[in-house]
Amino acid sequence: MNDAITEAEEQLVNAMKNGDCRRLDRMLHDKLLFTDHNGQVVDKATDMQMHRSGKLAIDRMDTGERLVVSLGSVSIVSVRAQVGGRYDGIPFGGDFRYTRVWKMMDGRLQVIAGSCVAMAQ
Repeated sequence: MNDAITEAEEQLVNAMKNGDCRRLDRMLHDKLLFTDHNGQVVDKATDMQMHRSGKLAIDRMDTGERLVVSLGSVSIVSVRAQVGGRYDGIPFGGDFRYTRVWKMMDGRLQVIAGSCVAMAQ
């Protein structure tokens, strides 16, 4: 299962960097809950709208340390990433740690929950 999760993680990162909303839509579960680095909870519809509108554009997401724990039908991923892009036209960048919960749903791996924290400088 870990190999499939690692592959799904790479596909997710590529979809975010390339603005591939069709792929993101398939990889994010409709009931997704994501807590961003500011503590705001974002659902799938809000996340997809940010990508579709171009309000959020990720230019760089270089992943590093990745830990994967599989518990039955659920896998939890913790990955560190250097991220850069633009939010509402304003450049941003930094070192973040993402946690994502993956589950096989409707015959494919989907993110059902996640969070992001900014790493201390």
